[in-house]
Amino acid sequence: MYIKSNLWYNILMQRIALFISALIAIILIPSALHLNQSNSPKAEPLYYSKEDIYWMAKNVYYEAGNQPGDGLLAVMHVTMNRVNDGRFGNSIKEVVTQRTGNVCQFSWYCSKSLKYDDRKFLEIYEYVKAVLPFLHLIEDATDGALFFHATYVKPYWSKVKQKTIKIGDHIFYREKIVK
Repeated sequence: MYIKSNLWYNILMQRIALFISALIAIILIPSALHLNQSNSPKAEPLYYSKEDIYWMAKNVYYEAGNQPGDGLLAVMHVTMNRVNDGRFGNSIKEVVTQRTGNVCQFSWYCSKSLKYDDRKFLEIYEYVKAVLPFLHLIEDATDGALFFHATYVKPYWSKVKQKTIKIGDHIFYREKIVK
């Protein structure tokens, strides 16, 4: 009994520490997050449902679960850029689960053999829960990217998109601006 409750306590403390770290980063150290001040967005958190948080956490977990914080933020920004664009769905769930024919926009969604770690997912879920309401205040390092892929693949579409940045194991793109 002692070992089980000790493990529960350690997991709880890790979640609390992650949550507090995210809050400190958002509230007390805005320069560390490169707050977007050019558009002067409201400095109030936005509301997201439990479903929104869940689907964002799943997407971040499977797309960037092995990445540091900037990689997690980048995937969150691409997901929200797609929601705001409107061509990919009007909610986080619609964007994440979108298919074009037999192809999923986020490859993990069509995968039959996914590895899953409860503990890691819960960490990412708590991170997303803390950060998502403030994401509109954090500068988008992907510069409006709507697409990304892992560095070890080269999809056909990357030739017709404008590369914006490489973060961790991903390369980010947006539509090419025609002059």
